[in-house]
Amino acid sequence: MMAINSGYAALKEKESNVEYELKFSEKKADYSFFTVAPSVSFGYKLSERFFINANITASYYKSNAVIEKKRTNLVTKESQKEFIDYRKIFTLSLGTGLVYVLKYKKIKPLAHR
Repeated sequence: MMAINSGYAALKEKESNVEYELKFSEKKADYSFFTVAPSVSFGYKLSERFFINANITASYYKSNAVIEKKRTNLVTKESQKEFIDYRKIFTLSLGTGLVYVLKYKKIKPLAHR
C-alpha cells in the first residue's frame, strides 16, 4: 500500500559521524481520521474596553502513522532501524489573549410590557 501522507528528514549529529534518516508515513488520508476535539474558552472583563481571554483545546484521533528511524555510522557504514507506531495521537493546546474593543456601544435593556 502506498503512503498518502509522508515526510522525510536526513539529519547529521553534530561533531560526529552519525547520520539519522527519519521517514513518516500514513496509510490513510487525513480526512478519514475520526477526531474528537473538545475545548473551553473563558474571559474576564478588566475595564470597559479591555478583556482577557483563555482557551484550552484537547484533541484525540486514531492514526495509522509509522515513523522509521535509521541511524547510520558514516565511517563504518553500520546502520540500525527502529520503527515507531502511532496508533493514537493526543494534543493539548493552551491560549491566552488580550482583547481591546474598538467601538463600544451600550445596549439598552428591553422595556417590560
